[in-house]
Amino acid sequence: MSIGAGPQMSSFPYGFADGVLIRGMPVEITNPGRTFWVYNGSALAPQGSAGADGNPGTFGSPKATIAGALLQCVANRGDVIYVKPGHTETVSGAAGLALNVAGVSIIGLGQGNSRPTITFNTATTAQMTVTAAQMAMVNFVLDGTGFDAIVSPISVTAADFQLLNCDCITASATNQVGVFLTTSAAADRLVVAGNQFRGTTDAGTTNVLQIIGGDCIQILNNKFIGAYTTSLGAINNITTAMTGALISGNTIVNQTASSTKALVLLSGSTGVISDNRVGILSGTAPFTAAGAYWLANYYAATAGSIGLIQ
Repeated sequence: MSIGAGPQMSSFPYGFADGVLIRGMPVEITNPGRTFWVYNGSALAPQGSAGADGNPGTFGSPKATIAGALLQCVANRGDVIYVKPGHTETVSGAAGLALNVAGVSIIGLGQGNSRPTITFNTATTAQMTVTAAQMAMVNFVLDGTGFDAIVSPISVTAADFQLLNCDCITASATNQVGVFLTTSAAADRLVVAGNQFRGTTDAGTTNVLQIIGGDCIQILNNKFIGAYTTSLGAINNITTAMTGALISGNTIVNQTASSTKALVLLSGSTGVISDNRVGILSGTAPFTAAGAYWLANYYAATAGSIGLIQ
């Protein structure tokens, strides 16, 4: 039975007050917090309304921006923001998008280029900042090439941030970011996993990840292809050593002519570098990481050559 005038997504729009069993198994609430929806495109839900930040953030009446949804979230309640396919946003200045509510996950829906897209543009200072702990961004297209020489589209200064399964554009023929993601020493337990960081052979990108300190950071199963600083590579640890890091399962290709490095960590950094596949264009030492264990990494020093183990 339908209750109320609005369209219903379920035959049970008000939930299960006394719980419910399906084939003898209880259906549990898997999200302890609230769910908010974001969409600013034109493919609306049946009888739905256009996205606006004055909307309640339901599926049929979504918020227009991620920032608008974050205003409704409560820290550490377990809130989730779902962003529909085809949604687009721009970040045009310093802290133009602030991820500042602890414990919130922001999940994009869709595949390929239908995923929600955030474009950094207008100024070299355009940046998304992560200043609250235990946040996550999942399944987005993040385009850092809306303006040339953006210093760093993402800044992480809080613990337990996760960047997962995103398509991150670091360079085009005309525009290249300086460093795609930077951290402070407070970014403990950062997880960067399953992402594609795609650049070009055009110079301009220093690194993709510039890590300052941090404990138990994990960089897993990503693809880095671009033209990075010859002696630094895609991943660069500066200023303060990392401790207990795991860098594993990545593909890293430094396309800068005569590139010698794919990854550089400070000598005091500890952890494991394992099962990575690396391409450089010169030399025999793609890693600088004297304090870490190197386990079963392969590299090739020229295109078309057979990989050697490190």
